[in-house]
Amino acid sequence: MPVVSKPGLKIRVISTPNGVGDMFHEIMTADDGLWSRHVVTIHDAVADGLPRDIAELRRAARDPDTWAQEFECVFLDRAGREWLTYEEILAALEAPPLPPYDGRPVYVGMDIAARGDLSVIAVLEDVGAGVLALREMQVMRGERFAAQLARLDAVFRATAWRAARIDQTGMGEMPVQEAQRRHGQYRVSGVLFSATNKLEMAVALKDRLQARRLLLPHAALSEPKDALIDDLRAVRMEPGAGGVPKLLADRDGAGHADRFWALALACAAAGEGVPVYGYESVARRSFAPRFDDLEGRGRAREWAGW
Repeated sequence: MPVVSKPGLKIRVISTPNGVGDMFHEIMTADDGLWSRHVVTIHDAVADGLPRDIAELRRAARDPDTWAQEFECVFLDRAGREWLTYEEILAALEAPPLPPYDGRPVYVGMDIAARGDLSVIAVLEDVGAGVLALREMQVMRGERFAAQLARLDAVFRATAWRAARIDQTGMGEMPVQEAQRRHGQYRVSGVLFSATNKLEMAVALKDRLQARRLLLPHAALSEPKDALIDDLRAVRMEPGAGGVPKLLADRDGAGHADRFWALALACAAAGEGVPVYGYESVARRSFAPRFDDLEGRGRAREWAGW
């Protein structure tokens, strides 16, 4: 804007669409009168004399969405391709900040990586009425497993956590075992990222977003919200065997949809619930130590007064 504020200068923006919600989409669709907008599809270009075979290009594109965006200049939200829509994500991000933590139940999801991808801890708080809100999201790159587990320990100490799900695929085997040793295997579950398990977790996340039962306040993020938006939109769906959707995400320098999977793990943990144990009172009775083992003999005096 400073450049074109000088009289007589123009700015020209040329691009093919890449979904909705980005700056180019806003420029092309906003009703603001600031821009002169022009669209040239492959059909327009060929009609104006461009020597191209449209049928051949379409066969080469193969993917209908690629053809629509790259050659016909259509802005697609890729509904039916992207697992989560842009509107669902924005609605969750509009949530107000959470009040100070007061001991409500918490569910934790952790996507683990050693190098390349990110390690992410997502902490979801039960704020009532079946709604979960993001209390905290920690993003790590290249941290040693010991440091990652230390962060997880700190989350457990600071919250009334009920259940946690941790990525157990590949190198996640050791951290899961160690977390279970420290905190109990009944509340800490390891998850192998099979196609079935990924779909189960992704459905848990999608169901909550669609029902407005998952809030993602900006204040819970330690980084710009665009990173979370990109991860949530990175997972796409393709038809699989027997009509079962197959979930895919491209790996790039920013990770492998790691924030998405940490949230999905936390949502799945919340869906499991916590075992409820029944207790009944009994009449007061005294317990005598056993004297047929050395430990019992050694502690007999301590128990004598019980």
